[in-house]
Amino acid sequence: SCTQSGGQTPSEPLSRGPQVKTCGSFAWSWLPLSQKLEPPKIPVQFSVEISAIACRAFFAELGVQPVRTAYGPFVKWQGRDVTLLEGDFFDLDGIYDAAVDRGALVAFSPPDRVRYSNHLRARLAPDAPILLVTIEFDPAREGGPPYPVFPDEVHQIFSGSTELARSPMRRPRWDRIGGADAVVWAAHVAGTGRGTCARSARQ
Repeated sequence: SCTQSGGQTPSEPLSRGPQVKTCGSFAWSWLPLSQKLEPPKIPVQFSVEISAIACRAFFAELGVQPVRTAYGPFVKWQGRDVTLLEGDFFDLDGIYDAAVDRGALVAFSPPDRVRYSNHLRARLAPDAPILLVTIEFDPAREGGPPYPVFPDEVHQIFSGSTELARSPMRRPRWDRIGGADAVVWAAHVAGTGRGTCARSARQ
């Protein structure tokens, strides 16, 4: 169970430090994915998570009883130097210096990905790095979410993205449809063009 403390309205913005945008239960140590990818050397400041169940499960896995407070349109969960903001990512404001996306982009259907990526870019400083995790599988054999996102689309959304690592997803759900790969990308917000779609691609 969680401790509910008095509500508050954010009088100061969260730190400019890196944000983590996740969807579903997320083990932070999973990020390296394979021995070819070094753990990201960025201090995680907070995560945005729409599900209270996932927030609760995350802290339960840590063995921590979090403190919950009202924080504007969000519920802030805090414990062991970790902050989760439970709520709608599109309500997030402020400017941040980096982001990790594991399970967010792939949670949106193709028509909604532009809106998501535009808001993400609008919340990041120019040239901010993004560590992105996508999944690839045959869309004819499995509906979403999560939805597959292939390299061409990654390059379209985040110009200049570089694939860092890929690894098979070892789960019965994916084995039943012939397999799926998790792919880690290094991306960034190009120049000062926040809030607009990238128009070029480079690999």
